[in-house]
Amino acid sequence: MVTSRRRFLSAAGTIALAGCTAPKQQDQQHPGKDYVSLQTEPSLETLKRKKKPTIDLFIVGGQSNAVGKGNRSNSPNLSAETAIKIDPRASGDARLKPLRDPIRMLGQKSSTGSAWPSFAKTYTTLTDRHVAIIGAAKGGTAQHADADLGYGNWDTGGLTNALIDRTGIALDALQDSGFRPQIQGVLWHQGERDAQAINNGKISQEDYLTALQTMVKTLQSRLGSHMPFWLFQVGKPASDSNISATGFQKVASAQAQAANDDSEIYLASTRQQKYSNAGLQTDSLHYNQFALNIMGRVGAITVTSVLHDN
Repeated sequence: MVTSRRRFLSAAGTIALAGCTAPKQQDQQHPGKDYVSLQTEPSLETLKRKKKPTIDLFIVGGQSNAVGKGNRSNSPNLSAETAIKIDPRASGDARLKPLRDPIRMLGQKSSTGSAWPSFAKTYTTLTDRHVAIIGAAKGGTAQHADADLGYGNWDTGGLTNALIDRTGIALDALQDSGFRPQIQGVLWHQGERDAQAINNGKISQEDYLTALQTMVKTLQSRLGSHMPFWLFQVGKPASDSNISATGFQKVASAQAQAANDDSEIYLASTRQQKYSNAGLQTDSLHYNQFALNIMGRVGAITVTSVLHDN
């Protein structure tokens, strides 16, 4: 499982690791081009032939920016020998597919690009470990029940239980195919819905913080008491939108406080705070694929630093 628990609360943007230089400015004209790697795909059997290969399992949770609203053609395509996604609707070995977008989430199969192939590509490059991803995010969802507009919330149990169920499906699928999965945490991006509820006076910053902390404890009680929770801090609304940034700032502050108060909660990336001013959003709230690739890459550097800094 986790080999070390060093606190890591920076934006991860200051880390300089071999092979992880920041993209050049001119690359923004071709979003994601540094991240797209079309490989000759080895068969899944290549990996399965290894004696009980260990594989690191990450669960994706949150709302629409966790699902991803980017352009999947600019998202990395990984071989099954490197990274796997689990399709909960399939059966047998068909549940395991090469990790590439789209990734099936709760109640929906996105046709768009996400941060998670970029995350997996960077993580496997830095660690030489195999990765599996199971999707359990859902667009429009709220953390706190009082912020829910009908898409569901992570406060009263339904979505949280669905994420736990998805994790069980992933573990079964991997074990049935001869892998030895290790849960390495939840990759979480959420907060836009609650930020707008704060703006509208429906909930407070403290309400949001309590709901977030309660959910993390519930997940840890079911999936492992020391399971890391990787927070990708909420961004800001586009400057040309009519959405107030006040609630977003309060959610971001609450997320930083949650990471500061709990040694198992980490700020995996704070880069999202800069996206609106950098023109890296497709609309008022959603990140483009270039931004999603950065988010995944920075998050993977943080995760690697915490789990494998020994």
